[in-house]
Amino acid sequence: MGSTAGDKSAVVGYAAIAYVERSCSSNAVSETNRVSTTAEPIKLSPSQKKFLLQLARKTLCEVTASRPMPKIDPAEVDSALQVPYGCFVTLKKGGELRGCIGNILPDKPLYEAVIENARNAALYDFRFPPVTPSEVPEIKIEISVLSKPEKASV
Repeated sequence: MGSTAGDKSAVVGYAAIAYVERSCSSNAVSETNRVSTTAEPIKLSPSQKKFLLQLARKTLCEVTASRPMPKIDPAEVDSALQVPYGCFVTLKKGGELRGCIGNILPDKPLYEAVIENARNAALYDFRFPPVTPSEVPEIKIEISVLSKPEKASV
């Protein structure tokens, strides 16, 4: 349980979670099946970071104007950005949170996750009204790429 000062409807929460496997015959926790997110993070080059930020910006421009999300030819995407990673896209306006949506588990190529999460942060973060086309130039974008969960050795 956490606490925050002020309005709790605009708070972003984070959690550290361990998944454990329990035997059907016992309540004992298997020490070898814990999961954590301490894997080595992805190392992105400046050009890869720039590509992802431009992709998120293009997505904002398109979806706030009620146009389809960008279609990207995978052949034109750096192979490192085609690897599945979890990521969050955070939108800020005037230094204040304007939207933040992401996925923890790596279920699609990173570049696709950025497109989807940019759209969702702009249009579907329930804490805020959808971003309007006139706001897009004022929006700062942050992309957080998450390391892949892996079994922790205990």
